[in-house]
Amino acid sequence: MQTDAYKDFCRLRDYRKPGAEVPKYTEAEAFALATRKSKACQPAATKAQSNE
Repeated sequence: MQTDAYKDFCRLRDYRKPGAEVPKYTEAEAFALATRKSKACQPAATKAQSNE
């Protein structure tokens, strides 16, 4: 079963403007856009403390 983030990633990765030969987003951009939405619901990671 595919998750919503994965479906969104595939849609963004494969999206082409009419008449365009290349996808609008690179695979990395599509992944970042698709996962950004799902991470919005998760608690933020705490920042690591410095060694100073």
